[in-house]
Amino acid sequence: MKKLYKFILLKYLRLIDDLITSYQGLRPRSHVKYLRVIKEKNGTINPGDNICIFIIYENQTIPEYTLETLKDIKSLGIKIFLVINSKLNPENQMLVDKIADFYQYRNNTGKDIGGYKDAFTTLLKKGHLKDINKLIFANDSVVYPKKNRIFIFKNLINKNGDFIGYTAVKEVHYHVQSFLFSCSNQLIIHKKFQKFWRSYIPIDRRRYMITKGEVGVTKAALKTGKSISLINHLEGLLSKDIDLEELQNLIHTTPGHLYKKVSFYEDYYNHIRDITNIFPNLLRDIKINGGENFAPSILEDSKIYKNIFQRKLKFQIVEELTQKNSASYCAFIFEELGMQSVIKRDSLYRAGYDDNALLYHLKRYFPDEYQEIFSMLKKPTSNHLKGYKKLMFENGMI
Repeated sequence: MKKLYKFILLKYLRLIDDLITSYQGLRPRSHVKYLRVIKEKNGTINPGDNICIFIIYENQTIPEYTLETLKDIKSLGIKIFLVINSKLNPENQMLVDKIADFYQYRNNTGKDIGGYKDAFTTLLKKGHLKDINKLIFANDSVVYPKKNRIFIFKNLINKNGDFIGYTAVKEVHYHVQSFLFSCSNQLIIHKKFQKFWRSYIPIDRRRYMITKGEVGVTKAALKTGKSISLINHLEGLLSKDIDLEELQNLIHTTPGHLYKKVSFYEDYYNHIRDITNIFPNLLRDIKINGGENFAPSILEDSKIYKNIFQRKLKFQIVEELTQKNSASYCAFIFEELGMQSVIKRDSLYRAGYDDNALLYHLKRYFPDEYQEIFSMLKKPTSNHLKGYKKLMFENGMI
């Protein structure tokens, strides 16, 4: 009965969500940019310039850590197009005017994807796209660790590929995660890619923004036939030689509710037992070296079992995590694999990390800045996961 009630309630909540989405699609400001953009500054672009559209959503004050990130981006010769989806105090407005080559203040219609749309269509209307070498899309929903910033943004400029993402997921549909990606000149001048941004309707509902926005921009890039590449991907885990103890430690860098799904020792010993039972039957008639049966020597070599189990467990980890938000769940796995990660600011409540566990991992991988990173993370409110809101959260509506 409880499951039936939950099923009916979920159907009802999705219907309400769909109705709100439809209503927001009828709002004038969802269709008219000048009802969304409150104030803007246009700069100049020279042929071959790299531009970063960077979305900020902060109340009154931009954190120093974010300002440092913007300065590091500019140090690479990248021009900044700041999109402010919030209200800032006068002092921070002066900082924006100083840092940004372009800026727009918006009323947050469509949130980050809506901000991307307005910045992109502004560059399109001004005729700037033809002169841009690489156009980077970034936002402040993640923390960019100091030790990784330069490497990541250099990759977004220099890495081969027309559509370069930080990482990709299979959640909902395969897509490059929209908080950080870059596009080549050949992609941004392509009619199919421009059509996506011109036709995208900024709506504030999370399910819509994922299916039509995040997934939509990846599909638009795929339709152009241009190449896609990633800075970080879990396939590196499959090719890396990791012993069982290291692999177990790696699993434990993910949130507790995930690594508990991988019953490490139980799976290992069950697998050993199964192989022990199967191998003699398969190999009893196979002879080597003048008639010596080699099955016992295989059974005595535990490395065989460990290698088989390692491969099985690696595939299990990759299969589980590629269905999730890679930035939230895999940051420390990327670090362990020698890649450079960013940290989602909602990791504590959306990924489900325990405060102490997350702080432990931050201290391990970012010893010189873990406190600064932790201070940037958003904390869940007391009523965030209660009642119907919990059901909406679990099903991606909020």
